[in-house]
Amino acid sequence: MSALLEVFYDADVDAASGLAFDEAMANECAARAVPGAMLRLYNYKDNCVLVGRFQRIEAEVDLAKAAALGVDVNRRPTGGGAILMGSGQLGVAFCVPAQRFVSPRAGFYLFSQAIVAALASLGVEASLRGKNDIEVSGRKIAGLGFCLSEGGLLFHASILVDIDLQLMASLLQIPLSKLSAYGPGGISERITTLNRESGTSVAPGSLQEAIVGAFESTFDLFAEDSQASEALKVRAKALEHDKYTTQGWLFDGGRATSGEFLADCRSRLGTLRLVVASQGGVIKSAVVTGDFNSESTAFIALEEALRWVPIEESLLERSISDNGELVNLLDPAELAKAICASHAASGSTSAGPRRIGSCYIPEEKIS
Repeated sequence: MSALLEVFYDADVDAASGLAFDEAMANECAARAVPGAMLRLYNYKDNCVLVGRFQRIEAEVDLAKAAALGVDVNRRPTGGGAILMGSGQLGVAFCVPAQRFVSPRAGFYLFSQAIVAALASLGVEASLRGKNDIEVSGRKIAGLGFCLSEGGLLFHASILVDIDLQLMASLLQIPLSKLSAYGPGGISERITTLNRESGTSVAPGSLQEAIVGAFESTFDLFAEDSQASEALKVRAKALEHDKYTTQGWLFDGGRATSGEFLADCRSRLGTLRLVVASQGGVIKSAVVTGDFNSESTAFIALEEALRWVPIEESLLERSISDNGELVNLLDPAELAKAICASHAASGSTSAGPRRIGSCYIPEEKIS
């Protein structure tokens, strides 16, 4: 017999309460003895920027511009990259007990297929590409992320029904080198929208109906419209107050540090950004940040491998190469070169954060 899928609908939520409710759903699913799942379909009020769990917010967002425009900024509990959210983007949050799947990744794959199926029912053929992109003919139409919370799995998707590219470009700190890689059209060549692909303005109700149906069939569930229980409201309110409205979560949640310079490198888990503190041409510490979806023991190994190593390409490459786990994760020579170049560019003084990309700019994997 199919289990119950509780469906919640919200509109024009603010960043803190919206994220808190999503995490509360995951915790509530984990705490229940009966099988089932929760699906939330909603949009954020115009406008807000959400960064991924492991990103440095200062490096992803022009905070001064956001403040001047009254744009809310917050951090998701799920991984992935920075994204602009508002009335033109549909937020999808799906929560289920973790024990339903052999691994979070297995659940993530099914989650992505449900989103793909929903788009297909609206005449848009899309597919999962890379670690967290759903694309149409090479252009991103939805971003995905997930996390494990108290035994519950939370999956996030942002579906681009429409988007203000000019506003997005002004708020997300995307370097010209990344934009130019996509030709004269820049970011417009990287992303697309549901309205653009369908050739019409898709009604919110039609998209929501398609998503509910796709989740029912993909996960063998039967859907019922629901209202939040008092227990769920209490969980959400506590998370909003204790986590999502705090400066600690906003700025320290991405493993921030007072590093002197930044170095970026591709890896099989996405683009890693190292926040490096040095003294006298020697690395004192390196902290791994980035838009990946989950942490890896390799991150700790990399941080240890770089500590107290002179900033010289051959020495850095040798230290990184000595760890087989790191060799399988990234190119030691590429990282060593990036560290040395960033150190030289910084003049051995404190440098401001630099962007590599956003949720809309794909992170290439090394071969």
